[in-house]
Amino acid sequence: MDEKAHELWKILSTAPVISQPNPAGSTTISIPENITVGEAIYSVVASDADGNKLHYNVVTDKFSISNTSGEIQVSSLFDYEDANDRTHVITIQVSDGINVVNVTMTILVTDVNDNSPQFYPSTYAVSTDENTPAGTSLLELNCTDVDSESNGYCTMTIQSGDLNPARFNIIGNILYTTTNLLDYETKSKLDLIILGQDSPLSGTSNTATAAVAVTVNNVNEPPFLAKTTTIEALNNNGMNIFSIYAFTGIVALKNPVDYELVNLYEIVVVVTDYGSLKGTGTVTVSILDVNDNGPVCSSYKIKASVSENVGVLDYDNSSFYQLKVKVWDSGIPVFSTTVTVDVNVTAANYVVPWIETTEGIATTVTCTVLGLVCIVMAIALIKFAHRGKCQEQN
Repeated sequence: MDEKAHELWKILSTAPVISQPNPAGSTTISIPENITVGEAIYSVVASDADGNKLHYNVVTDKFSISNTSGEIQVSSLFDYEDANDRTHVITIQVSDGINVVNVTMTILVTDVNDNSPQFYPSTYAVSTDENTPAGTSLLELNCTDVDSESNGYCTMTIQSGDLNPARFNIIGNILYTTTNLLDYETKSKLDLIILGQDSPLSGTSNTATAAVAVTVNNVNEPPFLAKTTTIEALNNNGMNIFSIYAFTGIVALKNPVDYELVNLYEIVVVVTDYGSLKGTGTVTVSILDVNDNGPVCSSYKIKASVSENVGVLDYDNSSFYQLKVKVWDSGIPVFSTTVTVDVNVTAANYVVPWIETTEGIATTVTCTVLGLVCIVMAIALIKFAHRGKCQEQN
């Protein structure tokens, strides 16, 4: 084809028509920042009225396009955290060999939770006094995540190293003390591991850790049962009963105790540390009962008199009986005692029955053993036995 014919052909040729993306340039698509290189993201749709073969081209180094199909692919890595890498406006060219048509479209790169939180610095050290009031701010923690929005939110918690119950908590990015006060004597140093965790809209969260060394400073505070210990006062005259070892706080007996006399003591203890402070405390000592006393009877010698016409006794056969009554308690070990009952038998019709301690033929002996009342019944069971008529003497 000569030059004139070619020029005439160009004049008569119809330019390609692009239907996708929008010829007005308003088409916008989004891709995640972690998209794989070589992945297809869009297809250009164009036509030519002359039926000429179309060729495609894209003006950018981030994307490529198939020369024959118009499929657009990723040709580079993206990083949403780079502000210059979030929006790309590309120009697409479609040619039928004579005419070239251009169209633009916008490709937005979206954020992905592809970064973990970071602590700056990753180790901290702080010191505080024991008994520091609850809610005291100890340390500001710096945890950042370069991801955007919720992908970049860093929530901090104490993973390990605290005591139980907890002495610390984190609100926002501040380490505070709790109502469970620190005590130098219990723990003088704590090594906390702080967990930083982001909160993505979807997907798995990322974490990081920081170490916080908390040194607890000793404070000269009133002690209790520590250092030098003395007994200041006791009730129930206990000063002569108990003693205390000055450097151990062990309370010991100085003299014997008796449950039956006093069964409860309250000891007021004064504790002095190596400084000038003192503390006091009350120790209650309960005396436990043991079976260390035998039965105690109101009388150990009972005398009684009974007529021979009651029971099986015979005045002519025997006019006197002596009973040995044993009284014992139920403790461990068992203690016992003996009561003697003398019974005089009187002749019938001559002597009215009598008893020295009480009226009747029965004697009740009340014995007390550690508050236990023992009733000892000495009973003379006598049955009348008639031995014949008495002869009248002249």
